[in-house]
Amino acid sequence: MVSNQLTGVSPGPNCPPIHSLMFADDLLVCGQATTQEATTMSQLIQAFCNRSGQIPNWNKSGIIFNKGVDSNIKQAIKSIFPVPDIDNNTIHLGHPLILLAKDRSTAYNFVIDKFKAKLPGYKANKLSHAARLTLINSVFASIPVYYMSNILFPKKFLSKLTSIIRNFWWTGVREECNSKSLCLRAWKDICSPKNEGGLGI
Repeated sequence: MVSNQLTGVSPGPNCPPIHSLMFADDLLVCGQATTQEATTMSQLIQAFCNRSGQIPNWNKSGIIFNKGVDSNIKQAIKSIFPVPDIDNNTIHLGHPLILLAKDRSTAYNFVIDKFKAKLPGYKANKLSHAARLTLINSVFASIPVYYMSNILFPKKFLSKLTSIIRNFWWTGVREECNSKSLCLRAWKDICSPKNEGGLGI
């Protein structure tokens, strides 16, 4: 079979190589950076298209090479797959595909930015605490949950998110604001389930 000619990528020692991964309508194909393997990939994709009637959307496709790949080989492979390079600005389903920062807390600052982008739209100091609670549970709590489905956030980063939510609850200001929030109750008690006297944040 043609698929036996694919080298794939091994995720670790003694692990079987991964040739492709599929999720919903997304496809990730892995292999060595050679024109022979790229041609094999192209043949496999074309055979699948012929049998299924589906066609790849090359405008939404991309390619990424290992740093050690020669530029001439890159050009040869891109002549087979004429798609743009995946870089630091590439976003897929709202998530950056490449995170260069060694410090994970810095790498995930885009989540913090999403929080801060939401804050100016809400004048929390003019909202009741019931309204603030609704916004926290329906908006702010859902933003990190989406990313936490496939990312293990560091404790330091989670503390930063908690700080923003806590200040929003008590004062309705941004985290970097100089005003100190007056906490009338321990945050862990507020976050406890409602049946235990908390608010379930």
